This record gives sequence, C-alpha cells and structure tokens, in this order.
Amino acid sequence: APIMIIHIGKLDGRLKANKTPVSIAEPSYIVGFFFIRNFCIRYSKSTQKKTELAVTINAPKPKKYSDTRNAGIKMARGEYIAFMDNDDMIRPDMIEKLYNSITKNNCDIAIAPLYRLVDNGYTTHCNLPFETDKAIDIDKYLSILYTPNLYNCAIWNKLYRASIVKAHPLGILKYEDVSWTPCILSYAKTFCFLDTPFYEWDRKLRPQTFGDVLAKMPEDELFEHRKQAMLFFVENGNPEKIDYLKAIAIRRLLRYDGNSSNPKYKELIERLATDEYVEY
Repeated sequence: APIMIIHIGKLDGRLKANKTPVSIAEPSYIVGFFFIRNFCIRYSKSTQKKTELAVTINAPKPKKYSDTRNAGIKMARGEYIAFMDNDDMIRPDMIEKLYNSITKNNCDIAIAPLYRLVDNGYTTHCNLPFETDKAIDIDKYLSILYTPNLYNCAIWNKLYRASIVKAHPLGILKYEDVSWTPCILSYAKTFCFLDTPFYEWDRKLRPQTFGDVLAKMPEDELFEHRKQAMLFFVENGNPEKIDYLKAIAIRRLLRYDGNSSNPKYKELIERLATDEYVEY
C-alpha cells in the first residue's frame, strides 16, 4: 500500500524536512508527489520495505494563485497526483483506497466524497449517485456537475492520472478549484467513485478562510473572478466536451445569479448560450 510521508515546512524557496536531502527523481516507486499551498506531502509505494524518506525540494516562492500547485505538478515523477490544503486533513487510508480503485479499474481519476467541517459537526459533499469501484464514462459526471446538491467542485478529494494533470496545469486564478476541476475532468475518459469520505475540508484554523475573503469582495470584483473561472474551463477544457462545459458554466452562473443583483451574470449566461463569450 502507498506510504504517506509528510514533510512540514514553509515554502519559502526551499522546503526542508528532517534535514536529509534526497533527490525526488531517484526512487522508482514514487506513486505521487503533491504540493499544497504551504506544505508538501509525498506518497510512495515500495516493492521492498517501508522507508521513511526526508526530502529537500527546490521550488519557487509562490507569487500568484496556483503557483505552488503548478510547481508540484511540474516536479512530480509519479503516475498519479493528488492535492491537499494546509488547513485540511485526510484519513490515513485515502490515497491507498483511491489508488487501488484507479489502478484496478484503469481510470483517469478516482473520486470520493468529502467532509466540510462546521461549528456543530460536519456536512458531506460530492456524494455522487454512481456505483462504487467501477469504471464510469466521464460524461456521466459532467452531465450532473453543478446540479442541486452537487455544487461543490473540489480539487482535493480526487486522485488523478499524472500525465493528464501535467498536460493541463491550473490557471493562475483566485477561483482555482472552480476553474480547473471541470477542465481536468473533461480530459478524462473514465473515473471511479468510492462512497467513503476521506477528506476533511475547511478546518477554520484562522478567523476566515480564503473562501470567506472571496465572498466579501465588492460585487463587480467578485463577478470578474467568477467570470474568469467559468471562461477558463470553457476555453481550456477538452474541445470535444464543449457542450458539457458550457452547460456546467451556465448552471454555476445561474446559482450565482440567484444570490446577486448584478445583471452581468445574466449577460454572461446569454453569451455562453449563444457562443458570444469569446474575449468577453
């Protein structure tokens, strides 16, 4: 089973762990190498014995949104990639379970529900209405993404085939989850689903999360960031899935529009419906 090796250290140019540098390109059994915003996690699978590895990684200091994730994607040497934020937690068997399913079913992405922690407990998100542990055509997920009760679009409750992720890195946008997830899903052929939540999200270890900051932006500024996210996956997603991607964007915008008095949401919806969104 994959071994979880956690390295804790600020990404301030060099990430140091246990003071013992090891080249990340040397071990042939690396399953994945994952960067998160401020910390790094690496999972590996050894055919011999479990070995604790300490790694020093050279990485640029993040300057913009998604820089850290894209740096990790570029440096990854494994067959699969996953992501985690530094204020979240994962269950110990998450990667093992997803890895077993994605390899057994030869899929491009493995998905599981996640817990969102709230004051009085938690809520469950991304609990998809699919059979578990089998290969499913990605169109079935694209057709329901952003429908009621399935609005959440998370990067981190998934295990991805690395080759697809490397070919389609994240956009440098504030709404990185919303912009990139439909995009990367559109390049998958099949996915598998496990109905056990493994990921604990939105642990508020500070007065407010980045999501809280976004929600408090002025209406026009908030619209611009949301518009950029929608147009990112429509314009950068798989051209063969453009109808699905436009429908996903419209569903998400309708939800935003229902909670806003800004008329620009309706205008963008109309432009997407009539293919007049290019360079909007």
